[in-house]
Amino acid sequence: ESQTGVVQVRVSRPIMSKRHKAGLPMLIFDDIRLDWDLVEKVFGNVVSVFVDYPQLFNGIPDGLRRIDTPLLEDAARTWFTDRNLHIELPSGISEQLLQDVIKLTLMPLLISCSKALRGEIDQERWRRNCCPICGGSPDFAFLDKASGARWLVCSRCDTRWLFQRLECPHCGVQDQNALSYFTDDKGLYRLYVCYRCKHYLKTIDLRRSKEELDIAIERLYTLDLDIQAYQKGFVPVGTPA
Repeated sequence: ESQTGVVQVRVSRPIMSKRHKAGLPMLIFDDIRLDWDLVEKVFGNVVSVFVDYPQLFNGIPDGLRRIDTPLLEDAARTWFTDRNLHIELPSGISEQLLQDVIKLTLMPLLISCSKALRGEIDQERWRRNCCPICGGSPDFAFLDKASGARWLVCSRCDTRWLFQRLECPHCGVQDQNALSYFTDDKGLYRLYVCYRCKHYLKTIDLRRSKEELDIAIERLYTLDLDIQAYQKGFVPVGTPA
């Protein structure tokens, strides 16, 4: 058992390294020792934000405040393992809504794990379409200043890893006729799309910026790109088409 920031994990670094070399994420859900009292507190804070701004989330059912610990644990496991939640939910609460709140609740804890383990990543060897630490899908990417290499950013723990420029990070197609991107007038932002699987990935070209940019904030600054992608018939990488 080892400490990774504010989170403990129940797996040794040699085992994580063995998984990584085998092409598997370093962590599975049962490896992560969560303080469920803390998780419940953060969950309550996230729900309060949702409730305070119902216009942003199309209304929030009161039942979200009554989620108990067993359901919270099951929902967290379901979200992490990308499975369906086979449990009866309180009235008015959809599985998607609950998992959206779970994501915001657990993300700070997973980021803590990621910061402690990023140095263990073999960037040249990994180059897969899922996070080398938690197995999450990317929701953002950037082209680095040094060489324009493409780095994917995990939607769950913010881990960054190298990935091929000419490959769809969802379906893996490398046919240049199926891949394209749209860009803004300054060439700073790109919307990479795949016409075969109809998925997209937002990207920022750091070679075009003189300032240091916060990738986490850029996710929010580029919401208009998400709207444009949906209007063109594309969905985010990692989600069903």
